[in-house]
Amino acid sequence: MQSLTALRRSGAFSVLESHWHWWIAELRAMVPARLAQRRGRIEHAAIHMFPDRTEIEHIAHETGRTLVDDRPLAQLDRAAWQELAELIGNARARIVLDPSDYYVTDITLPKAARKRLNTAVALRLSQISPVMPELLCWTSTPVEIDEKAVTVRVAMARSARIEEIQSLFEANGIEPPPIVIEGAAGSFELARGHDASRKALPQVERRAWLFAGLLVATIPVSTLAGGTLLRTINDDRAQMLQRDVAPKLAAERRARHAEDLRSALRPLVARPSVSETLDALAERLPPSVYVRSAGQGPDRTLSITIDTADLADVESSLAESPLFPGIALIDQTAGEDGRVLATYRTGRR
Repeated sequence: MQSLTALRRSGAFSVLESHWHWWIAELRAMVPARLAQRRGRIEHAAIHMFPDRTEIEHIAHETGRTLVDDRPLAQLDRAAWQELAELIGNARARIVLDPSDYYVTDITLPKAARKRLNTAVALRLSQISPVMPELLCWTSTPVEIDEKAVTVRVAMARSARIEEIQSLFEANGIEPPPIVIEGAAGSFELARGHDASRKALPQVERRAWLFAGLLVATIPVSTLAGGTLLRTINDDRAQMLQRDVAPKLAAERRARHAEDLRSALRPLVARPSVSETLDALAERLPPSVYVRSAGQGPDRTLSITIDTADLADVESSLAESPLFPGIALIDQTAGEDGRVLATYRTGRR
């Protein structure tokens, strides 16, 4: 029992369990109403455990009755156990723990813990449980989720108590039903058990349901196989089209490469014209600035001597033009009336 409980707490098991419940719900939605009503006639039984008595709620054919024994479950004699076995023999039974046997509490975890909820709860268990986590059988479910946190309701009971109850049923020749918690905080299943209601179905009906379930269960397999076949056909068609358009795509790639190469080499082989340079100087320099000389050397740098009263204004005006890359002041001499003769040189153009 402890190994099954440990397996149930693993993250992989919780993911598989959620997908399994979703798939079962989808299958139930496909069951015709006539068959669903027939399935609804299964008997139900709830064994409520109290410290001073045992109550059994039995529902069959929409008729319910409650049987009470003034002894706790552990003190029932052989005759009482035999009557209990006959009562739940063909019913979907469950054992409901007394409030004194379990503990339910809420904890708040970061929203990021949703992906590994069971692991996060297990790490916090030592802080919220009244006993050591190793001695507990527990389950959890999220009850509220917002943008920052997730609130989880945790139900727990002593593993020794769960095993004691299961041992009582096994000792009297009864396969233990599921052990659950039912109360204001909700319903929780702490231990899986045997569902005797499956034996109540006639053999023919069981085979029909088994065959129908097998057919429906193969839907994902057939869907996957069909999707794989279609994907293979589309891949073959894509390969055929790729062989047909490969020459055109190669020609387009060569053309783009040649154009990119011409664009990259254009600045290396094309120099700005003299008229373009003079027009840029006349456009960018203030009217109070005079160009004394301008010349371009063999290293493709441009030297300009300017008569101005404001060097900062000149530098800011020329630095914004792509025709004067990396322009910098290399010499200056004082002129007349507080003006300055400044010589600038650009980088390679």
